[in-house]
Amino acid sequence: MGIQLLRFAYHFIDKASNYISYSENEPEISTLNITIIDFLETLTNKLWDAEDSGNTVSGQFNHGATPSRARPLIHAILENPDTILDNSKKLADLLFQVSPANASRGILVVILCRDTNTDLKYVAIYKIKCEDEQVIKILSGDNLPEITVEEVTNILFKELQKGALIPHPDKQQYDLKVTDLQSAEPRKYFGATFLGCTTKKSDELQIKKLVPELVKFADDNDVQVKTDKIPAVLAALGRIEGNVTIPVIEKIIETEKLFDDNYSREAFTNYAEQSAHLKNFDVEATKLASKKNGDPRKMKYILRDPELNGIVISGPIEAMQKISTKEGDFVVIRIEIAEPNLKIKYE
Repeated sequence: MGIQLLRFAYHFIDKASNYISYSENEPEISTLNITIIDFLETLTNKLWDAEDSGNTVSGQFNHGATPSRARPLIHAILENPDTILDNSKKLADLLFQVSPANASRGILVVILCRDTNTDLKYVAIYKIKCEDEQVIKILSGDNLPEITVEEVTNILFKELQKGALIPHPDKQQYDLKVTDLQSAEPRKYFGATFLGCTTKKSDELQIKKLVPELVKFADDNDVQVKTDKIPAVLAALGRIEGNVTIPVIEKIIETEKLFDDNYSREAFTNYAEQSAHLKNFDVEATKLASKKNGDPRKMKYILRDPELNGIVISGPIEAMQKISTKEGDFVVIRIEIAEPNLKIKYE
């Protein structure tokens, strides 16, 4: 995969000073310093490759009663690249309208690019702060923004405040990919109000919350969860082909008999639709089974009994299946090893 910059336009926004300034002309790619081109292409490559976790998530444009106002402007650029200057100005106006009063000043960059492998066209939208005068200088006099070559590589992705790539580069079920390095939740004004999209929880957060949500469902619905079955459920989910969604989870729950006879799929479906962490659950099975570096994920048993508080048992799912069983109201954990295989530390 490689990104080629085709066209771009940018405008200066300073909500705190109630000021917005537009570039009068679309920059000519052929006259740009190669460092600027490299910067914009590398930025887009980084967003393209970013894991769906933390501050980077997948989203869908809103329709219906409150449709996205940015979507038709973005699609117009994709359909007719000659409109990039006019539609980028409209996008700058929209961002200015919805930005909070304390939003930092910056430039809105709207890029039309292509994937050199497929020749498919994409629009990338970035808000980049311009506090560093060595990177983005404000021309004296007319106060228009100017991207300069000086130390431009220092703001690669790290200094990116907010960004989006349309359409989504590798998930056809989503419209766009959104990132926001300013906050823990990239569903703030840039994504929700400016772009007018609804984003899903990040993969890592969904994976982290899966087991607690299964236990909470049981508590809320007078269903008994068979704790010793949880490793088998996670292992089965990690082995499926494709993505883990609520219907897939429901099928595995029933196959592995995670809950007692009080369980009903309808009750779980209703619970998932109301849950902030299970609603729109959608994670690749390979990501659920393994970390980014390829290491298999581990389970943790955290003992909260007053007499045992502080003991944490962690290990691969397969090992946890072997050492734990459910006996009545008790979870029994059996660990027997030869003494030569035991290593003891005091820290």
